[in-house]
Amino acid sequence: KLSDKGRVEQRIEKLTPEEQRAKEAEETQKKAIQQAAIEAKRRDSALLNTFSNEKEIDLSRDRGLQQVEARISSITTMLKSAQDSLAEHFQEKDGLLKQGKGLPKSLLEDIADSEFRVAKQQKELAQNEQEMANLKARFEADKLRYRELKGGSTASKK
Repeated sequence: KLSDKGRVEQRIEKLTPEEQRAKEAEETQKKAIQQAAIEAKRRDSALLNTFSNEKEIDLSRDRGLQQVEARISSITTMLKSAQDSLAEHFQEKDGLLKQGKGLPKSLLEDIADSEFRVAKQQKELAQNEQEMANLKARFEADKLRYRELKGGSTASKK
């Protein structure tokens, strides 16, 4: 590339398409690494600025776990209710079939609705149990990183 006065300002390399893609991929990877380093620094700073010792990390974890445990308790209650309702509908269905009677459409709809509610509550329960596991893992990782950042001196302050 030449300047207005005809001097060479920049040399532009002629790359093959494969070389150009490789170069772009390398640049993208470098940017991602830089971004990850910036994000790690930000998380470290936030960790150090948020907590003054490991006990505070544990207290924060416990508060978060209490909320999830409350949801799990509520979901478990609703799941039990939905399962009981479904069992009652199946008993009613079995009784009608033993008597040789036809099944009313409303009973079949109630069974389908109860099955849906049971499946929905089971899914929500599994999601909340996973959230609890993730929360525990995240706070454990935060605690380990906090120890690293403080030079291990906080391990004895537990």
